Amino acid sequence: MAEISACTFASLTASGRGLPLLKTTNFISHRGAERRSRLYVPFHERLGRRARLVRYDQRGGGLSTRHVPPLTIEAMCEDMLAVADAAKIERFFLFGYSQGVAYAVAGCCRARPLRGLGPHRD
Repeated sequence: MAEISACTFASLTASGRGLPLLKTTNFISHRGAERRSRLYVPFHERLGRRARLVRYDQRGGGLSTRHVPPLTIEAMCEDMLAVADAAKIERFFLFGYSQGVAYAVAGCCRARPLRGLGPHRD
């Protein structure tokens, strides 16, 4: 668990090897459900062959603290950076889909100093 504030914690996990890839939350945001998904398991395994994949459940969902203040983009960005700190990654690639795209873009804009590694090319 990553401490986000004095009373809010985010459930996180890391797998794979390589450069850190922080996956922002998305519409499922439940690591337990993702672990059983025939869609997500192979996808996360493929990502883990190329990167250290760090995933977490958003505040108020999944295995994270349930009763939290209303969600804002600022709070979600703070959570994302708190998860990066808890995972001990200073600089990282961000990966987001669905609602996670907005958090990834906003998080990059708010992180000071800049913590993103930039676009990845093969």
